[in-house]
Amino acid sequence: MRRTLVALTALVGAGAALTGLTLASASASPAAVPVEHFRIISTAATSTRLSTLATGDFTAGGYEVPGNVVSGYATDKAVLSGGTFRVRRHVTSETLPVPAGCLFSESQRGTYSLSHGTGAYRGISGSGTFNITITAIYARLASGGCGTRFAVFQQLTYEGGTVRR
Repeated sequence: MRRTLVALTALVGAGAALTGLTLASASASPAAVPVEHFRIISTAATSTRLSTLATGDFTAGGYEVPGNVVSGYATDKAVLSGGTFRVRRHVTSETLPVPAGCLFSESQRGTYSLSHGTGAYRGISGSGTFNITITAIYARLASGGCGTRFAVFQQLTYEGGTVRR
């Protein structure tokens, strides 16, 4: 009986020491870097406000004001509940296939970075990758051909990466 009690006490003590060691090791390891995902949608080629949803480290909705593309770079302004920040994109790959009938399609891939936050996003930084897919249909002409204006337009942007605030 006494041997069993001594063995049990030693086992519990070893388990406690091991658990303490495990907890100490876990707290000493670096914290996971927060991740954020953005979904940006537009249904008009000339839209000045693109619907934006952010999920991950923070959840917010709002819009993005697109910037001009210059030498493969564009800087947009994200306006979400609680503040704003800049999204700078660098296009590294672009596919623009030959139109099939009146169907237009384009895709872009690249990297982005976050900066210049205000309000709840003051001090924001982070980076990741993005994928933009544009699909549109040119208006049909009475002659049966394709016009130069889009009858239907859809742009979907997915971004994902790290974020720090």
